[in-house]
Amino acid sequence: MATQKSLISVLNVCDNFRPHLSPEPLVPFLLTPKSRPPLGLLRPPVVAALRADNAWRSANGHPLAWDIPTTANSNDTTNDAPSPPYIAFAPVLGSGSPAARTHALAETLDRWRANANKGGGGGGAFAEVIGGSRWRSEWYDVYLAPGGALRTDGRDPLTLVEVPTSDSASGTVSESEPASGSSGYSAYVFSMERSACALFGVITYGVHMTVYEQKGYTDGETPVQVWVPRRAATKPTCVCHVSFTHTPLFSRVP
Repeated sequence: MATQKSLISVLNVCDNFRPHLSPEPLVPFLLTPKSRPPLGLLRPPVVAALRADNAWRSANGHPLAWDIPTTANSNDTTNDAPSPPYIAFAPVLGSGSPAARTHALAETLDRWRANANKGGGGGGAFAEVIGGSRWRSEWYDVYLAPGGALRTDGRDPLTLVEVPTSDSASGTVSESEPASGSSGYSAYVFSMERSACALFGVITYGVHMTVYEQKGYTDGETPVQVWVPRRAATKPTCVCHVSFTHTPLFSRVP
């Protein structure tokens, strides 16, 4: 049996999602109607929930948070309603501050979370994504375009009122500041609860580090010792670390 020396075949199997081949309609989630690329892709249940969120806001005297183009039966908040061409932030939010967008989305997600936790956390919509312990209470920064500089100032997302290096209304970066500015503000648009990123089709990233070292022993062997990161017991997710090697391994958990 041949020894597998690369994980590329495993990655190819995992990377199997093709949006244009999706069996259900996927609606682009935009900052503004003119901004590209999309921040994410929305499945029908999420589109219906955002329509219902706008309806709730209207009925309760709150400003609308979402720009959802009118279609036939656009008042229908079920999954069977026709899909809009896009869903974006309402104009006042699209041209506003990241903090305003973060706050509006957080309000929506808090209501969805409360609904997901009805009946012990298993009966409401999206319970399998944000219900119970799946909610991580962790901010995740979302950027207008991938590959830009990250926001590194460490400030609370709810306090980020001014973003001088971006033109949110047009979805473009100001020519007066480089897109790779050290603050990361040139592409940063809002933050959201990390567990809810899956609902909005937002791409998430993470960094995992595994350290190894070689030490010689008196018997002449030089095994590789691997320091495997240990996930915090309070985290709702797990991380698997896999190694392919011909060298004897000793694992140490810090």
